[in-house]
Amino acid sequence: MSALASYATFIAGVRTALLLIGAFVAIICTVDWAVRTRRINPFSRVARFFRGRVDPLMAPVERVGSSFKVHHRDTEAQRLMLCASVSLW
Repeated sequence: MSALASYATFIAGVRTALLLIGAFVAIICTVDWAVRTRRINPFSRVARFFRGRVDPLMAPVERVGSSFKVHHRDTEAQRLMLCASVSLW
């Protein structure tokens, strides 16, 4: 029974870590969106940091997202997100 309990503890730790990582990425994406839509002054330190450091990291994600829209695969993207969220549940 101790192996099962340690496995459950491991899974709980992984869930917590993934939740924190997801929250961190959501905050970064929100600030990046605010910089792009000029809700944050484009000449501030935050905007410069995000344009210099975060935008190059987000470019591959945007290319994948835009390829779904170009080919009208919105339902395919939604299915992919649903499967990913269910598998992490």
